[in-house]
Amino acid sequence: MRVVNLGNWDNSIIKSILYVGILIPLYYLISSNSINDVSGLLVTFLLFIGVYFVISFLGWLIIGFPIHWIICRFTNKHAGYYALVAFIVGLLFYSAGFVFSFAVVIQIFIFRLYVFKKT
Repeated sequence: MRVVNLGNWDNSIIKSILYVGILIPLYYLISSNSINDVSGLLVTFLLFIGVYFVISFLGWLIIGFPIHWIICRFTNKHAGYYALVAFIVGLLFYSAGFVFSFAVVIQIFIFRLYVFKKT
């Protein structure tokens, strides 16, 4: 049986979730119009972070990691395969909202950036 090199997948998943988890609240903070929006953003931010981390980790465990294993097992691990997956996932989740779809796509690209990066 052939051993599959999955790269540094555990740290890559954590980095992709954290980086996008920081970008989304910054986007809303920049786009807020008043101080009331900023004060309401703090409460929303705490709720968002809790839900975001749970959904992201479950998404990576249920969908992301098996797809990563399939790409590593049956392809040459080229970034184009990850771009194709990001495109398909973006289309599937677009009905859930642009920000959610965008977050998933950015997570995939950040994951691919770090998974086979030599340290």
